[in-house]
Order: sequence, then C-alpha cells, then structure tokens
Amino acid sequence: MPESAEALRQHRVLDKLHGNDLLGWSHILGAATGEACETVSFRSDDFEALNGAAIAGMGVAFLPSWVSGPSVRAGDLVRLKVRGEEWNEGSSGIYLLRALQVPSAKVRAFTDALKTYIGTPPRWSSEAR
Repeated sequence: MPESAEALRQHRVLDKLHGNDLLGWSHILGAATGEACETVSFRSDDFEALNGAAIAGMGVAFLPSWVSGPSVRAGDLVRLKVRGEEWNEGSSGIYLLRALQVPSAKVRAFTDALKTYIGTPPRWSSEAR
C-alpha cells in the first residue's frame, strides 16, 4: 500500500474531471495527474462513479469521506494513510447554497433535518456508530 505521494505515482489512479472545484490529485502529487503519475486508468466528473471504479479495483481514488465512507465502513474500500496529509488539515465541510440571504422556514426545516441526519461525527465517518 502506498504510504507517500511519491509511492502513489506508481499506482493506477482514478481522477476527478476538474472544473473550478480544485479537487483532485494535484494537491497530493503536486501536478496534474497526467504529468505526475504513470497511469490514470479512469476519469469522471461523478464521485459515485469514481467510488464504484475503486470498488471494482480499477485504481486508487481521492474521494471525500461522504462518498467513500460507507464503502470503507462496509470493508469494500481501504482508506490509505498517506504521510503528512496536508490536504486534510482543515475540515472542508458540506455547504447548502440558497438564492436568498434569509432562508425560508422550509429551507431552515430542511437544513435542520439534514444536519440531524448527517450527525456529529458524520454518519459516514469511521467514528460514527
């Protein structure tokens, strides 16, 4: 199992197609995946597709815990412990976007229900039970 960014360069990786979201391997590898590693075996703009490709053994995926957490908890995926993990130093969060500055009662009710459903720690986290 790769334990460093350098070791990851030797593996097949599954890459998120990037827009303005700044997600992906470039944070870990220090360059775009096509330049930084030997093989990009699959690219998709869909996290669930990348999660499925990882479960199918197509390569190593860099996914948020809200996507991969259930698969890790079920034993379908293994979370790699890469030394340092500078990209994980701060919580990135999940954000609810809305058009109005002051949310309606329905949006507030939905937000409260969603927070309760997700829980603390999040239900997909390895600490959740």
